[in-house]
Amino acid sequence: MERVELRRLVPDDWRTWRDVRLKLLADEPDAFFSSVERESAYDEARWRAMLDPGRGVTTMAFAGSEPVGTASGASDGGEAMLLSMWVARAARGSGVADLLVRDIVAWATATGYPRITLVYADTNERARRFYERAGFVVTDTVMEHPERPGHWGRRMVSDIASAG
Repeated sequence: MERVELRRLVPDDWRTWRDVRLKLLADEPDAFFSSVERESAYDEARWRAMLDPGRGVTTMAFAGSEPVGTASGASDGGEAMLLSMWVARAARGSGVADLLVRDIVAWATATGYPRITLVYADTNERARRFYERAGFVVTDTVMEHPERPGHWGRRMVSDIASAG
């Protein structure tokens, strides 16, 4: 794989974000608490708003010009949240996920959050093991997928000092 570079997206990157987001939702429909059907209907203003730095941060990993991963961070009260983590199948196991988590943790640290949380699909053991290696701990909190009854997510949490 080519050298991977991270880039934090801004509202003008909305087309790139939209294309990657719709691809990941189509490729991994049970991994995210949304759907390609829902987000295909979003207009340009909605996609731009998702990348507004006032709402959080979205980082994309590129190998050359090819997007190979993405993760977002947002806040929820006193905690930062790691959202929408995705790595292209061909880039899994290459360290891209580590780079993305470190960047979101850096954002959360700079923003002053003491904890970072995430929700992973409870059927995704690879993701759970990765997040545990990154310093996250599984909690008792579970959430049912809003559009796929019977599909569950499990919350994980980490103190910022030990994440990534």
